[in-house]
Amino acid sequence: MNMFKHVMRTVLGATALAVLLSVAVPSAARAVESQALTINTDDLEAVSSPGRVQSVGKVEVVEFFWYGCPHCNAIHQQLDGWAKTLPADVTFIRLPVDITEHDEAQQRLYFTLEALGRLDLHHRVFVDIHSNKKKLTTASAIATWARAQGISTTAWRNAYNSSATKAKVAAAQAAFERFGLNGVPVIVINGRAAIPAGNLDYAVPRANQLITQLLQQ
Repeated sequence: MNMFKHVMRTVLGATALAVLLSVAVPSAARAVESQALTINTDDLEAVSSPGRVQSVGKVEVVEFFWYGCPHCNAIHQQLDGWAKTLPADVTFIRLPVDITEHDEAQQRLYFTLEALGRLDLHHRVFVDIHSNKKKLTTASAIATWARAQGISTTAWRNAYNSSATKAKVAAAQAAFERFGLNGVPVIVINGRAAIPAGNLDYAVPRANQLITQLLQQ
């Protein structure tokens, strides 16, 4: 993953991970994690501290991304299309991360869209940042953008500034740092194998192979 920008930060407490979906990973989910040890991942980057971020599904696929990342912009639609084809027992999760140490506003942007049921605007964010050159880097600029999408200013601010959104931001960053990742886009399978996702011609078939093997265990 040396193609990515190196990022160093202090790892947040493991408590934040449980907050992400307000569930603790039960022993059954940890048993699933241990199954991944039998899968050949010699060509992949092992995460530094293995462990799933939640407990739903036999297999967990986590996409780490940043709205400002040109590689994430280039592949996100194709990646979203692939996610829709995953088997029912595979849980797909997107987690926005802070790459430049100034990206928390965009992390909050994603989780606010999620809270308001407006993830249909996920693609629009990429388009407006990368094609329309909008500076969605501050809370006020993002609130103005949200209003232009027809979202109530009050509803937006309440969700954006909520303790739930703050906790999800912390949990997403904690997972990224716990795994020892240093760039995006990247896919993590079952909290163990990290697949750089800048080249989906490689990433998607390799992820499919790992998922198939895990589902057969």
